[in-house]
Amino acid sequence: MDLVQFGSYIKELRKKRGLTLASLSALSGVSHPYLSQIENGKLKNFPSPEILIKISEPLDVRYEKLLKAAGHLDNEALHDYYELDAKLYEMTAKVLKALSTDGYFFEDVQLKIFEMFSGNMSYEPDLEGFDRLYLDYLKYKEDVEPDYIDVDLEEGFIKYYNYNTVLKSFTAKANSSAFDWKEEVLDKLTELALERITPSESIETSQKELSLYLKQPNILYKTHKLSKQQIKLLESYLETLIMNSQKSKEIALTLFVQGSSVEEISKIINESPETIQEWVMKEDK
Repeated sequence: MDLVQFGSYIKELRKKRGLTLASLSALSGVSHPYLSQIENGKLKNFPSPEILIKISEPLDVRYEKLLKAAGHLDNEALHDYYELDAKLYEMTAKVLKALSTDGYFFEDVQLKIFEMFSGNMSYEPDLEGFDRLYLDYLKYKEDVEPDYIDVDLEEGFIKYYNYNTVLKSFTAKANSSAFDWKEEVLDKLTELALERITPSESIETSQKELSLYLKQPNILYKTHKLSKQQIKLLESYLETLIMNSQKSKEIALTLFVQGSSVEEISKIINESPETIQEWVMKEDK
């Protein structure tokens, strides 16, 4: 493929996407005159990899295809590219899944996700404006009011930064050093996942006693942060549950002493025969 053929190829991709040169320039950050020279075959050399990766996403074409069309990749190099890219994608998908539930990141990792991918996300309308507002929001929480919650911005984060959008952006990373960036991010994501799997000793200790754990900040249930009122309601419910369980145990032991079978007791107090049998065995000891 020569420069004229390459220019025609780019022009065809642009028209297929319904883009003008001006809109392609705005989306890619490549100047209008330079794009015109590409399409008209007026350049002395093929565009650099840095230029090609900038226009690949707006044109909806894989970066490596443009690299090959411009003579930057031979068949062997292209095979290696695909193989490495596939491995990075597979590993990153697994780690991102471990950091999320139902496609949404756990609240305790959201800030790290934002720091890693802000400025590196695939093009979305209004995303740049959202990022600026979200940064101001985080700064306000850090400097002024840590407990402040902006519901609209939190919902915006879920919209722009979720499992699918982040993985898509990871795959279509627009950077001339894409593999270096991907490997670096994969290392950070893996470290983040391991921190959640193997928390510090103090957190492990607190998790053994639920009442202590409920005093920890930022307790989540299915990615939702529990408010202080919700935690109090949960504690009240647990207290009632424990009291009812204790009463059931006392009734079960009384009935057992009176000669009722485990099965009969189970029907009366709605507990499993295995549980009642366990109570009886402990009482005998």
